[in-house]
Amino acid sequence: MTRLPAPFAHEFEQKGATFHGVAETLYTNPDRRYTQAELAEEFGVTRQTISNHLQEMEAAGWIQRRENQTTFVWDTDARDPGQTEWHVALRRLYADCWALLRKHSQTGPGVLGLFGLLFSLTAGVAFVVVVLVSIGSETSLLVARVSVLPLGIAFLVTGIVMTALAPIQALLNKLLWRVLPFSGGTEE
Repeated sequence: MTRLPAPFAHEFEQKGATFHGVAETLYTNPDRRYTQAELAEEFGVTRQTISNHLQEMEAAGWIQRRENQTTFVWDTDARDPGQTEWHVALRRLYADCWALLRKHSQTGPGVLGLFGLLFSLTAGVAFVVVVLVSIGSETSLLVARVSVLPLGIAFLVTGIVMTALAPIQALLNKLLWRVLPFSGGTEE
C-alpha cells in the first residue's frame, strides 16, 4: 500500500476512507488525468462528493486542475511521489523510456541511434562480465579475455559506428527527399 506524504496525512487526518482513497489514486498515478466521473465511479460515490474532496485538496495545493478545469492530477511540481515512492519513479522511468523508443523507432536515423545504444549497452554488460570473472581463477580470466572481451569490443565498436551513422542517415534523408519525384508517399 502506498503511503501518502506525512504532511498530507496530518492535514487531512479527520477525513474518511474515500477522501484518502482519491488522494492515493492521484498520488500513485501522477501522470494520469482523472475526471470527477471516473473517480466517482471508481469509489462508488456521487460526483458531488468527489467534487468536494477535490476542491479541498486543490485549495490546500495538493492537486491541480488540468484541461479547462475538467481533469485532476497530483501536483508533482510541489510534491513529486517519484521522490519518495520507488515504484512510482520506476514506472515513470519505464513509461518515459518506452515513449522515447516508440518515437524514435519510426525514423531511420532513430533506429540506427537505438541500435547503437543497444550495442553499446551490450558491450558494457560484456565488460562487467570480464571484470566479475577476473575476480575468479586464472582459467576463468583466460576464458573471459579470449571470448567475452573481444565480443565486448566488437559490440562497442558496432554501437559507436551505428550511433555515428544516425546523423549521416538524417542528412542523406534530407538530401534525398529534395530530389525524389514525390514526397511522403504521394505523387505530386
